[in-house]
Amino acid sequence: MNGAERAPFVAAIDEALVAAGFRRRRAEFVWRKRADETNNLWVHINFGLSVINPSFGVEYIDLKGQLDPAAGAVWQVSKSLGAITTVRYTAQTPPSLLAQHLVSIALPNLQALRDRQLVAKELELSDPSCWPVAGTAFRMRLLPLLLACQGQVEAALSWVRQFEEQASSDQLLPSYSAYAQCFRDKYAG
Repeated sequence: MNGAERAPFVAAIDEALVAAGFRRRRAEFVWRKRADETNNLWVHINFGLSVINPSFGVEYIDLKGQLDPAAGAVWQVSKSLGAITTVRYTAQTPPSLLAQHLVSIALPNLQALRDRQLVAKELELSDPSCWPVAGTAFRMRLLPLLLACQGQVEAALSWVRQFEEQASSDQLLPSYSAYAQCFRDKYAG
């Protein structure tokens, strides 16, 4: 989509999300809001040639410094609006409908993503469609950190051991073994 095609969507989304306390930098299609001292909320609109893919998520800013940067830790969760609504958003979608779905569906789901106990329970499930992360590699790095920061260190270490057995499916750098070692250095003491 070109700039003229995107403009009505950006205007409608701006109106809806700014009213909810979000802000957007002029050249970006990301709206951000600092929810509290531990959570940054965001909504991102990816404009393709004719398809629009809205996603939203939470950055757990307090988790960012929990492990050495060499660990390659993850501290963000996200979901795709289309996966929830099963609507295929395109250039023909009324901009007001997309803005309405962001307010009525994405914003309440953002609040649920702030619930770290709920997110940890979702990440413990074996069904990847339940995970609010991009895939296995992100799950392997976020779940133990969430559990440890909730005081469930033994459970977190157990997940690290289990994930090490699955590490061949890990596609992130640094390797999962580097993550596991940094995690143990901090939490297995």
